[in-house]
Amino acid sequence: IYAAWNYKTGGKENAVTLSYWINRLQNLDSKKEYFVSLNETSELEDVIEKISYEHPQFDANAIKMQSRRGEINGENHTYYAGAYWRYGFHEDGLWSANTIAQSMGCAL
Repeated sequence: IYAAWNYKTGGKENAVTLSYWINRLQNLDSKKEYFVSLNETSELEDVIEKISYEHPQFDANAIKMQSRRGEINGENHTYYAGAYWRYGFHEDGLWSANTIAQSMGCAL
């Protein structure tokens, strides 16, 4: 039995592996269990694909600026949507676009 999100440290400083259980998070009805592992430090069996991504790194100033989003959105009829307005996940990009649509009377 797995939790939807799992992590292990491997005993090394700053060496953390995060894995999430796709079957549970995406309601995937499959006999095979699928996991996505980030920063895996050991070899895995049955790897479907290895991909390298970069994730936004938010410093204190970036987090402070997130709260000022309303000051720039709409200026000169320009709106800004992106994952950087929250935690950097794809869903956060969609969230920011949806809030803009709602401000214009639309619902996604």
